[in-house]
Amino acid sequence: MHWIVVPGTFVLCFLQVWIYWVERPFYEDVMNTLYLVHTGIVFWAQVVFLFCKILQNQVFDGGVHIMFLGAPIVWFIILTQKDDRFNLLI
Repeated sequence: MHWIVVPGTFVLCFLQVWIYWVERPFYEDVMNTLYLVHTGIVFWAQVVFLFCKILQNQVFDGGVHIMFLGAPIVWFIILTQKDDRFNLLI
């Protein structure tokens, strides 16, 4: 049962990040950025969860460390991205 739920939530989180990244559904750029950061952190948590699920029979204790080390990196990547829509206005 876990092998259905974990990849399923991974795919759903990926789709949610993709929708917020490509479509940018809000008019306010700050709201778009906040939702991207939120969904990016949730997607990162799902990536780590899938990785830990794959390694569940191994001796591996670093899931929490990977989560907390990767979350600021995801946050930084999303906040420093360039918006390509401004080039279309010129």
